[in-house]
Amino acid sequence: MADWRPELAALAGIQVLDLEGRLVELLSLWRERCAVVAFLRHFGCILCRQRAALLGGLCAEIRARGAELVLIGSGTHSQARQFLQSCGFAGELYVDPKREAFQALGLHRSVLRVLDPRALWCATAARRAGFRAEPLAGDPWQQGGTFVLGPGNRLHFAHRDRRAGDHARSEDVLGALPGPAR
Repeated sequence: MADWRPELAALAGIQVLDLEGRLVELLSLWRERCAVVAFLRHFGCILCRQRAALLGGLCAEIRARGAELVLIGSGTHSQARQFLQSCGFAGELYVDPKREAFQALGLHRSVLRVLDPRALWCATAARRAGFRAEPLAGDPWQQGGTFVLGPGNRLHFAHRDRRAGDHARSEDVLGALPGPAR
């Protein structure tokens, strides 16, 4: 899948916020490097905290392959900073308050995808694993996804969550990275 996809053209001109509230061109996040870019539903979501931990556990391998780990969530940059402080995520973190990138990438937004019994089961399992929800911090109905992008205009992997808790498999994410496996 390592070539430009037409749906990614819609990302041109979209900007996200860094943790200081400064605008950053979205495409710049993978222009010069490969990046695993994961979109979070919202910063208070128990399943998003679980996703951050799962991906954070892959951070050393992702970096060993010359890529970076990037999370993008809906909400505000101050909510993103609180998320970072509470979960200790080691990658880069940005905010898409208008959810423009979510929409451009075709990430689902639906009440039913959050209330799906499988999503509720995933949230229960995450709680048993020690993850905790925080107050709502973003759009609760937005679904996430995981992409391996770059360098330049390359899409190596795309996973759009079908419901809350539908995380991409770690082996699929690592397998999509262009560097050699270690």
